[in-house]
Amino acid sequence: VLITLGIIGVVAALTLPTLIQNHQKQTYVTQLKKFMSTFEQSLQMAMADDGVDDLRNTDLFKDGFYGHKGEVENQQFVSKFKKYLKIEIKNVSDEQASTFTCGAFSEYFFIPDGVIVTNFTGGGLINDSANCATIKNFGGHMCAEVASLQVDVNGFKGPNVLGRDRFYFAINERGRLVSYGSRDYSLYYLLDERFMWDKTSDNARKCDANGGGGCAARIIDEGWKMNY
Repeated sequence: VLITLGIIGVVAALTLPTLIQNHQKQTYVTQLKKFMSTFEQSLQMAMADDGVDDLRNTDLFKDGFYGHKGEVENQQFVSKFKKYLKIEIKNVSDEQASTFTCGAFSEYFFIPDGVIVTNFTGGGLINDSANCATIKNFGGHMCAEVASLQVDVNGFKGPNVLGRDRFYFAINERGRLVSYGSRDYSLYYLLDERFMWDKTSDNARKCDANGGGGCAARIIDEGWKMNY
């Protein structure tokens, strides 16, 4: 009996850490999937309310968007967006901001389920009609970046690591979240696939065993699994 118990103990000691790690990975993936669905549905509702098919023409963004540049701009955005998603701004301590490792911003958007959105800024490059046609010919779905953001799907809880619980996204003109490192993102910026998570060394867009900013793209490409 003692020998049998000893064998069981050894097997458990060897397998339990892997089981725990796999469970945690799946938890991150589930939280990510829920965030993306909830956030995109809110943007789609805003577009439907305003009767437009371009997010830039909604009341949320038509007057421009200033992101984390000032508390007033943040409050203006939140006051409009909370009609579609329960969202609020909270100030956090410098210690919390440092732990979160996402820049020296004191304000964070908190949404249901403990998710934190930060580094929420206005869009960048807007492709002209010729480039947009090329993107669409390649199968892309993004011609304008309306805004970009970083999300931590479990808030201030650890590990606060890119590619585990933290991810980078752009928001396209159709109100969809486009992961850094995705094919759509790469086509948008370069008209080719050099920025894809498996083709770049840029930490903001790659995804390898150590994570990276493009890991949401890898998770989606690999059937909503965190295989790293």
